[in-house]
Amino acid sequence: MSRILLLDDSALVLNATREALEPAGHQLTCVSEPAAFFTALSSEKPELALVDVSMPTLEGDAVVWIARAHQLHGCRIVLYSAKSEAELEALVRSSGADGYICKTGDDDKLRQEVEKFLARTPKAASSSSPG
Repeated sequence: MSRILLLDDSALVLNATREALEPAGHQLTCVSEPAAFFTALSSEKPELALVDVSMPTLEGDAVVWIARAHQLHGCRIVLYSAKSEAELEALVRSSGADGYICKTGDDDKLRQEVEKFLARTPKAASSSSPG
């Protein structure tokens, strides 16, 4: 069983993602605020963190950059968004994220993407700023 931390400001997305991943044997910790994400990242020690990009208090790429800059926990951190793949690729490069997963209503596709990231080695922390 893999521990996954999910940050998203939408209760609908939190619940749908939990319903898609928990039956596959993953343990999800769901949070809706960046501050709670940073705390859970340090305390829960997940193997994978999924971070929504468009949030009202702090954009997801900035959340990733802060987590990397402060070396909170060395897991794979993946942007999780409905933005275009071109936008997400640019945000991955600027934030230090390990990649991205596009939000989908296809639970099988989501599970496959999550499994791909769980099989990868995490990136080392980066000191470049988001941009």
